[in-house]
Amino acid sequence: MESFTRSDQARTPRLVMEIMKATRLKYWPAVGIPFAIGVLLSSTFPTFLEVFVALSVFVFALAGSGHILNQYYDRHLDPDNPRTKNLPIASGRLSKQTALFSAVILLLLGFFASLYLGFELFVLYLIGTAASVAYSVPPFRLKERFFLGATTSALGYILIGLYAGWLLTKSFSLQPLGIGFPIIFAALSAHIYKDVEDMKGDKKHGVRTVATRLGSRGAVKISWILSVIGYALFPIFFALGFLSPYFVWLGFGVLPSTLFFKPLIASEVSQKNIRNKGWLLFGCLLSTLVIVLSLTFFTSPIGG
Repeated sequence: MESFTRSDQARTPRLVMEIMKATRLKYWPAVGIPFAIGVLLSSTFPTFLEVFVALSVFVFALAGSGHILNQYYDRHLDPDNPRTKNLPIASGRLSKQTALFSAVILLLLGFFASLYLGFELFVLYLIGTAASVAYSVPPFRLKERFFLGATTSALGYILIGLYAGWLLTKSFSLQPLGIGFPIIFAALSAHIYKDVEDMKGDKKHGVRTVATRLGSRGAVKISWILSVIGYALFPIFFALGFLSPYFVWLGFGVLPSTLFFKPLIASEVSQKNIRNKGWLLFGCLLSTLVIVLSLTFFTSPIGG
């Protein structure tokens, strides 16, 4: 009995660590930074408790459970993709039963915690949950429906996070979309590029993404076009009166975006080369989010 207890105690921290890894911690900023932008856009800073609960609900519970569900329903194809083969479920370090149980617990925790945040944020959580489930879970499985999967993912990351921050102190408004739309295009570009990285397993198992339908070169072109649109929208939205002059500078992001994609579009490149450059595109997306956050801070009622 003593040895069993020690073994169980030794296993528990590793199990918790694998569950945390399954929530894809590296992607949390893709929700957390838009959340912070949403907070800064409002005129009143929420209490620390409200911020903590909201981050727990929308980043840890909602985004975390969404990633676990995605890995659970992709467990048959993730081992065939170099990018995902070492994930906790795909590698066997986390059992599918434990993974599904963890996702359900996180969703329930988020559900009850969101009640504290008020009606609008509770509804936003329900919308986010519906989108997360529909993205991965059959029979909806939006990720296999060409452009719909990438769009659902981008909207889920950016809009849910942005409005989670905004609605802490404000009522629903279209105002956050002035910043939200350009970022959505950048996130959509990154998601389609990710689909190119995952082509091997997706194609083998008949998953219909933009990459498997158009091929790697066609998908990379689409990713580049969306990236250019995202950066170009910043000066356009300034001209329309939606953004301050500081955001015009982000329009110059079209240049590094084009330099990044040009060699990938020029000819059919290897999957290995595409994967090696994936971290750079993800870094650019995070850098853009941080720049937008900084500009929002200096031009918002709270920061300015």
